Amino acid sequence: MNVPSSFSQYIVPGLLITAACFFPTPSAKGSPLGGRGRIFYVSTAGSDRNDGLSSSTAWQTVAKIDSSTFGAGDQVLFQGGESFSGAIMFTSANAATSMTVGTYGDGQATIDSGSLPCVSVSNVPSITVHNLNCVGSGITSNTSFGIVVDNSLADNVKLNGPTITNNTVSGYGDNGIEVSGSNGTSGFSGINISFNDVHDVTGNEANIGDDSACIRIISNPTYPNPTAHSDVQVIGNSVYNCVGQHQARNNTGSGILLSTSTNATIARNVVHHTGVYNDTCGGPNGIWAYSSANVVIEFNETYDNETNFAVGGCDGNGFDLDGGITNSVVQYNYSHDNYGADFLVYAYTDSRQPQWSNNIFRYNIGQNSARAIFIANDDSLSMNACYIYNNTFYDKVAMVGANATAPINCIFANNIFYSQNSPPSVAFLLPNPSNISMVGNDYAGNGTWSWGNVGYSSFSDWQSATSQEEMRGVNVGLTSDPLLVAPGGGGITNGYHPEDLFEYLLLPGSPMLEAGLNLQSLYGIDVGTQNFYGTPVPDKAGKFSVGAGGILRSEILENFWPSGQHPPHSECRCARIE
Repeated sequence: MNVPSSFSQYIVPGLLITAACFFPTPSAKGSPLGGRGRIFYVSTAGSDRNDGLSSSTAWQTVAKIDSSTFGAGDQVLFQGGESFSGAIMFTSANAATSMTVGTYGDGQATIDSGSLPCVSVSNVPSITVHNLNCVGSGITSNTSFGIVVDNSLADNVKLNGPTITNNTVSGYGDNGIEVSGSNGTSGFSGINISFNDVHDVTGNEANIGDDSACIRIISNPTYPNPTAHSDVQVIGNSVYNCVGQHQARNNTGSGILLSTSTNATIARNVVHHTGVYNDTCGGPNGIWAYSSANVVIEFNETYDNETNFAVGGCDGNGFDLDGGITNSVVQYNYSHDNYGADFLVYAYTDSRQPQWSNNIFRYNIGQNSARAIFIANDDSLSMNACYIYNNTFYDKVAMVGANATAPINCIFANNIFYSQNSPPSVAFLLPNPSNISMVGNDYAGNGTWSWGNVGYSSFSDWQSATSQEEMRGVNVGLTSDPLLVAPGGGGITNGYHPEDLFEYLLLPGSPMLEAGLNLQSLYGIDVGTQNFYGTPVPDKAGKFSVGAGGILRSEILENFWPSGQHPPHSECRCARIE
């Protein structure tokens, strides 16, 4: 399998972590402002009778903005540190391409929109929303979006997409940030949602039949296929307290949700505490995508994703590639402490979208969730070309599959499944799991095996009955302690910081070292060039290891974890990783 070249655009080159303890991470830099049109200023000390064309002749209110007409490249800038009441509304009738709404001076300008949206944009191409603090009246009183950009044009028109960066959005009952196409397959090309802080939203949406999320990219649900949006980037956002809603008709309270898009990257986001009020099944996920193609989800951390199991909620997973996803990859992510699984792999029947196929989960770490993987399909839809390899899981149950009546064509290879508790280490509760191939994996910890609703008390019994973990009659599976540094001890890393996740490095002498299968030669799988810790794949000897990668070559330095506590990032004392 060949991975599209776009997958590598945010991959860190192969690295060695040294005492410098540094991994390059993108930072929010500079203002994207700089259109060639006029600049209009808004200040609480201004007057709507002014011309607005300088900070000394600034306008005063949001109402003045909504009643004015703007040209291409115009900018509307609110004074930083000040608060303004109202909702900013742009449509093709009063706004033009390449406009900007943002802040001048120090700090963010606050838009206190009460029960209304903060910024609502309809059919305006290439708009930028930058450095605003959007505050709604609260998730139980507001029923609107925070920032929403929609294309409702007929005839499947693609507009140049919005840039939504460096904003703070909170207190909205619906989605925090949404980019949508609401007419046929009309949508946007070139969407950038980056470095925003979105929290405390999704608790009171007006249309309780919709999915909801802190950040959502979606189109007309009548056309659930990857044709509405293209070239999407969702990067460096902080997303939390996406609470969800009771008695909705669909899942509520996800962190980041992408749909109906082609060529998308979701990278370097931190998502946590989602879905707490969701009581619908299916339920919410931290980061997920459906009805999309060529999606890359990488270098993210997601944790404490919830759902209200007690009253019928389900899911509460970290990551998910859902129905209609094709040619996509989930890699270099850290998922932990979720009510559901670290990763969901799910397909469902919908004749309007492509069949789930040709997707990868690799070089991820999962910890302390209810299960490592939930893999399933609905109805009679088979799942094709599923590749799950070189991940490390330390969870209560290694994996569970359910609700599958059609073949799941999936290869699990070179993974570490470390089961914490006495429920099964491997549980495929499927009527027919015969199309699943398990090769070169390690099964550590407690438990038994369940396969096709038949239980087995040992690895050898399971292997004898199913021929799993065999190649040409030879055993290729492992049941060894992988000798991880401190499984279960990983903390919150505040993003992709492998230098702060030493717990899942392999200690010298680990039986996982150079024990992995060569998936390129065996199956034609392009395994990429680096593992979770940024070191080369294969290693210098041309060998592959089992798990997400990384070996601690030198001694763990003194006081690396004083009193069992994980050190702060700034105090990290790093050893060499190879």
